[in-house]
Amino acid sequence: MKTLRFSFMAAVFLCVFQSIEAMAYNVYGSSAIVPDVANNKVRGYSRTQLDYDTAEYYTAYVCGSLSKNGVEQVRACQGGFITASIDTQFTGASAASSLISDHYVDMQFFDDENQSYVDYTGYRFLPGYSYPTDWLFYPANIFGYHYPVSIHLGSTTVSCICGCTTRPSDSEWSNLSSLWPHLARCQVCKLAPATPTYNCMAWTLDDTTQWWWLQADSDGNGKVSVSELNAFYSSKGKSNIAYYGFSAAEVKHVAKKSGGLGVDCQVSSKLGALMRMAHDMTQLEGGTYGNIVGGN
Repeated sequence: MKTLRFSFMAAVFLCVFQSIEAMAYNVYGSSAIVPDVANNKVRGYSRTQLDYDTAEYYTAYVCGSLSKNGVEQVRACQGGFITASIDTQFTGASAASSLISDHYVDMQFFDDENQSYVDYTGYRFLPGYSYPTDWLFYPANIFGYHYPVSIHLGSTTVSCICGCTTRPSDSEWSNLSSLWPHLARCQVCKLAPATPTYNCMAWTLDDTTQWWWLQADSDGNGKVSVSELNAFYSSKGKSNIAYYGFSAAEVKHVAKKSGGLGVDCQVSSKLGALMRMAHDMTQLEGGTYGNIVGGN
């Protein structure tokens, strides 16, 4: 006997999520959080997804709890046959917002004689997957009888800890993420607008009036190396700086290891003629500036 034991709730926002390949008897749980600076809101997205084999016996259910500075602002739940998703939001900027998604399956077949739902396989966590943002659940071939209540598989969590109220706009973020694909949007803060007046090295020297770079090129080869930067910053009395490049012989970018905001975005960079921003130090790697090759 198939039943859907939870009523549908209207989603507040339309979210795009990544599809997954159907796998036998798997349930996929995910969470996402996005700071919507333009509308002064923080938005959360929670999803429980079943594969088609699992959907023969279970329906999906999910609850999302969105918190601001450790205090829950809203909790909402949603049921679905194969996919259950729910959008949550609260108004107001937050230095620390987080989302906890609780993932459930509801049994669709029950034994008429016992009037209790039968969990034909049982579920437990599948190790080796990225979590807590994403967890994959699968049956452990454990038989058991359950009363008609939801089976809680577990929770996924995601957070944004960056004391910022000036996030990049959608167009700015599109440009940034194309140049530095490992940046996390909720861990990027716009500190100053784009300008060609000064650059990354100028920012590390606390000078926003001119462009610095080849002043550190002591051998005059048109490139700045890690060793040249070490000597240059020592002569300027500056430290706590990260160097990015594709080799130690040619540095492409420098950033302060300070000047940012919050736990997740302590580093500050002036991105050439683009904006000055706060970010996580390692998230700038793998992009147009290469990787961290040194520092002082």
